[in-house]
Amino acid sequence: VTRVGLESALSQIVRLVESSQMAKAPVQICRTDF
Repeated sequence: VTRVGLESALSQIVRLVESSQMAKAPVQICRTDF
């Protein structure tokens, strides 16, 4: 049970990181344009 819990927690963290990177990507592109 603990292993499954850790995997689910890690998957959630990965999703949060991916979503944050996707949100930051356009901002970084705009900064590089200027």
